[in-house]
Amino acid sequence: MNCKSNQIPGRVEELFTKWKKIVKKNSTETFELISIVECEDSDDKIISKVAGILNTQPENIVKTIERFLREIYEKQKQS
Repeated sequence: MNCKSNQIPGRVEELFTKWKKIVKKNSTETFELISIVECEDSDDKIISKVAGILNTQPENIVKTIERFLREIYEKQKQS
């Protein structure tokens, strides 16, 4: 995610929102991760928070993020 660990939940939430707009709602919006949201939780809480945002199990976080990025890229390539 190219950010500090305490910024991960905000970046993941932004990615999820962009994914929904671009892939699920067929928006032509361009994809950029620009916001940074600070999180003061421990690593375990960050992982739980990210899993909750993505509605997935903690062990599937990386695969889910990779899938979102791939789907966004493919959708934008089609536009």
